[in-house]
Amino acid sequence: MNSYGMSRVVVVVGVGIAVSACSSKPPGCADSETVSSAKALLVNSVNGALSQLNVADDPDGVMQKFFNGLRVELSSVVSNGYSADEKKQQCKASLTVTSITGDVGQRDIEYSTQKTEDKKSGDYLLEIQEFDPFITHEVQQALAYYEANRWAGEWKGTYSCQGINGAADGPQGPYSMPVTMEVSADKATLERTTKGGGTEKLVGGFHLEDKTTIGLAGSGANSPDDKWNASFYGTVTGNNLVADGKTTLPLALNNEQILRVCHLELSKSGAGQ
Repeated sequence: MNSYGMSRVVVVVGVGIAVSACSSKPPGCADSETVSSAKALLVNSVNGALSQLNVADDPDGVMQKFFNGLRVELSSVVSNGYSADEKKQQCKASLTVTSITGDVGQRDIEYSTQKTEDKKSGDYLLEIQEFDPFITHEVQQALAYYEANRWAGEWKGTYSCQGINGAADGPQGPYSMPVTMEVSADKATLERTTKGGGTEKLVGGFHLEDKTTIGLAGSGANSPDDKWNASFYGTVTGNNLVADGKTTLPLALNNEQILRVCHLELSKSGAGQ
């Protein structure tokens, strides 16, 4: 369990998750409205921080699943009194935030709920001190969850190559075959059975500095005397991957001989479900 440092943030919560219109007081220290408002503040603050980062590419709603899984709890709640003049409730409690990853953060906080003066029925101000550390930590948890789940799964499609030295048919001619790439977190593995009855294995991942690009590299063999290297580099748009590549003879890097020019097109299985 983690504990956090100190700072202060403020949020105005509207009637959608505030007290009913007939109430003349803000919600109490332990009321469900206060807890739901604290979660709304956390989600909005984390979302604001994430908007500065590269997590907009999220066709399967990974981040929404993270936010849906957040649990915010107040325990050991103590009321420090209500000021009728200010319409303000002063509170202390232990705040616990549990993420979908199972990570738990907890610390003691001071907070208040206060009716606003804009005459909108039910609006109140929720003020929480020592809250920024929760935001910082959940941003880290959200990014880790995104990294582990955004691309995970099966990517299926076609692996095609041109003929060797312009061959139009036969063993050295062009080919196209179905393939599957397995992705766990951001590690990708593609294994295929070759036309010659051998195997080829490519391993790579989504580039950390730019999540829309992927690199794969590996080798294949039909026999001890028939071996090659292979590499691909491409882009991901939503749940579709397009990459260009080549197979080369396994010679020194500066003297590599290109055997085939190849192309890879894959789509993530179950996308949108």
